[in-house]
Amino acid sequence: MSQKFKAVVIDNQNEKFTREIKEIDTSHLKDGNVLVKIDYSSLNYKDALILNNGGKIVRKFPFVPGIDFSGTVVESEDNKFKKDDKVILTGFRVGEAFFGGFAQYAKVDANFLIKIPKDLDTHKSMMLGTAGFTALLCSFAVKAKEELLLGEKVKDVLVTGATGGVGSIAVMILSKMGYDVHAVTGKKDKNDYLKGLGAKNIIDRKEFDGESKLLEKGVWDGVVDTVGGAALTKIFAQTKPGGIVAACGNAGGIKINTNVMPFIIRGILLWGVDSVTAPTVRRQFLWSQATNYVDFDKTLPTNPGHDELVNCFVPSALDDSSLADASLKIDKFRSANGEKAFQVARKQGQYKHSHSVFFGGFSPTWARRTLEAIIDDYALKKRQLNVVIDYHTGLGPHGHGEPICCHLPDSLGLRRVMDMYGDFVGVPELGTSSSIPLNGTLWEMLDRKLGDKYTCVALEYGTYAPDNGLRAMQADHWLHNQGEVDWLEPKTQTIKAALKKHFYPASQDWKEIVLWRSRQVQRQSLAGLMLC
Repeated sequence: MSQKFKAVVIDNQNEKFTREIKEIDTSHLKDGNVLVKIDYSSLNYKDALILNNGGKIVRKFPFVPGIDFSGTVVESEDNKFKKDDKVILTGFRVGEAFFGGFAQYAKVDANFLIKIPKDLDTHKSMMLGTAGFTALLCSFAVKAKEELLLGEKVKDVLVTGATGGVGSIAVMILSKMGYDVHAVTGKKDKNDYLKGLGAKNIIDRKEFDGESKLLEKGVWDGVVDTVGGAALTKIFAQTKPGGIVAACGNAGGIKINTNVMPFIIRGILLWGVDSVTAPTVRRQFLWSQATNYVDFDKTLPTNPGHDELVNCFVPSALDDSSLADASLKIDKFRSANGEKAFQVARKQGQYKHSHSVFFGGFSPTWARRTLEAIIDDYALKKRQLNVVIDYHTGLGPHGHGEPICCHLPDSLGLRRVMDMYGDFVGVPELGTSSSIPLNGTLWEMLDRKLGDKYTCVALEYGTYAPDNGLRAMQADHWLHNQGEVDWLEPKTQTIKAALKKHFYPASQDWKEIVLWRSRQVQRQSLAGLMLC
């Protein structure tokens, strides 16, 4: 088959570099034995160098760049692939020595291609591209410390060049693996972006400048280094005994000034990551894992009301004027939108403002991971039925313990809850509860882990008026946004005392009501289990 197609073509004639979109013929594709109609390609750092002036990488002209692509097989001379197979290509010097992916067609060696795993497609695979594949290689090298090498637990993982393509995806993957990710960047305006990807802590890259001792305090269980150069010397010195450093980049230079001490005294491992010539079997496995750690489809819930009131929920100061301004703006919002809209803005949850109230987090918390581990360790999904009671304070009637159904209307879970606790159980989605529908809840995890083999109610023991709680949370969030908390400082103690008073009243009467109601619900739960 011979047909015309469009491609980005770079040329360098008489020391004049050009790049333009041209129409060429498939007969000009001489390399390889598989013809692919390209759906997508990604833009990488190396592509930018080549598109600028060849980057001293491309040696023959004219040339079609693009170091990766995804697409559909049109013709194949190799029995590993047939017409209409969906394929991915990254590396193997395609886009450097062989015509690449910035075109409608490419012809490559069959050994350069892998079939797209069932949970991916051509679009999602190039959302990750070469950077994503490299990040997967690096992240699984860190994971290997637990699973293949030493069997030791990994907790603190450092990622350098965290705002780059490889670094940002590595932050996302490693946080989904359950690690505490410490992201290194020189771009202070990207801190919220990195936390949104899952970074627990942001470190200024200047901390890795300058001379390093032979050995420093061990801090990192694992490292993904995308930079190289001088910073890598300090990283070696700071890696814990038995730690692993996955190195994949050299933007900071190709030379390192290190010594043998971290390797023979602490036994750290330097794991070089070569994404260009990685074996096919490794590529197939890692691409098959991509959807376990990267959510391509789910978008985070929005909360426009919270966006509007965020500076009221966490005021800039706790002086009378600032608090009065916040109250006035809240009153205006309530008047214009109604009380329910205000409660949604305040309590429904949000993923945009990490400093504010009811923030959904960047990754699973310790508590969440612990609960998931309990479910797995005790094989709870194999049980006939599990009863979950989620205790809360601060909402609803004083001390009452309102049972709030954690299942959707018309579900089996809701019917079971009504049977156990009575038909007065509140259902937020039906407007019969003091609560509202929430985002990022415990029961969303329970649905995923247990299916229909559980019932769950949240017991809300009301304390004082909700606005009292808002004032307590305003002060507490303000406090934690001022930097490191001085726990002995009188103002800190006053703020914390007010927070405790609202959510855990000292009143003996309140405590007695809570205990009585709790015992009642527990008896109802046991009776319900006996009937199943």
